[in-house]
Amino acid sequence: MSANRYPKTATFRRFALCGIPLSIAVAVAVYFALPRLQMPTDNPTFTTILLLIAPAAAVIAGGNFIAAFRLRKTLAGFVVATLISFLAAFFCTAVMTRTGYFNEPDSKLALLWLDLALGIANGTITAAIALPGAADEDEDEN
Repeated sequence: MSANRYPKTATFRRFALCGIPLSIAVAVAVYFALPRLQMPTDNPTFTTILLLIAPAAAVIAGGNFIAAFRLRKTLAGFVVATLISFLAAFFCTAVMTRTGYFNEPDSKLALLWLDLALGIANGTITAAIALPGAADEDEDEN
């Protein structure tokens, strides 16, 4: 690997390998909070989408953008990674509002809490593990 190259593939791979299990764990924690928010949780399709597909899709989408923006382990890198992760989770769960389960304001609020939890977890914890160090910052300039 040349000194002038940002490790996009390695960053995305680390982000996906760390972020997918973490985001599924966060989604399971939010799922157990759903009965308190009076949401229907008895549909297996809804449960599968909520617990597996949406968090994994959010991590993959967010990881692609984070690697494309060449973020580093700096304060700005963590802030941008958290924002990207939140937006990726928001767009991946926005599809769920088209189902009949998310017509109520409480349901949409629960999805927003899920997005916020996924964004914070992936933007801080996963970015701390996956992003390359800040010491190499001048290496990727040509």
